[in-house]
Amino acid sequence: MTILPRDARRIEEHLRFLYSSNIGDDFVQRYLHLVAENIRTADAETSKWDETDVILITYGDSIRKRGEKPLLTLDAFLRRRLGDVSCVHILPFFPYSSDDGFSIIDYERVDPQLGTWDDIRKINRKFDLQIDLVINHVSQHSRWFRNYLKGKSPGAGFFIEVDANADLSRVVRPRSLPLLTKFQTTAGPRWLW
Repeated sequence: MTILPRDARRIEEHLRFLYSSNIGDDFVQRYLHLVAENIRTADAETSKWDETDVILITYGDSIRKRGEKPLLTLDAFLRRRLGDVSCVHILPFFPYSSDDGFSIIDYERVDPQLGTWDDIRKINRKFDLQIDLVINHVSQHSRWFRNYLKGKSPGAGFFIEVDANADLSRVVRPRSLPLLTKFQTTAGPRWLW
């Protein structure tokens, strides 16, 4: 299967909006190639849900047992008590600094307080698994943010800088904290979303 030209244009527009209009054409073409490859290799029939599916959404530590890592406890509970569940959606289980797990420090590790990648794979042997990648929110304690502050890659250009005087009065969110935070970078002070 190939990407329709109108879809390719929309993807390119989004990429250029997100990563600035000066990203190279070679990057866009490689990205579109990866998307097309994954469309071809995906088995659409096995990924569809229907009315017989039971999906559980949970944090990795919603169920606890003294002396046992929460992901192991979750796996045992699912196998013993929820055999009819077909898919488990585990909310972010990466190391994080705030926001109930959504302010991720390291996307490559499982929070050691919850368990390991082997524990995740064990759950996935019996159940379809969904996880949150959360690429739009990263912790200020992450390697990417520390690199951003220094102007190094990966990280430089990954964060949204906003003029401190910008009119953000139309932005509504359920938090009492300010929308922008001031950080000192090697290029001087920057206000970040």
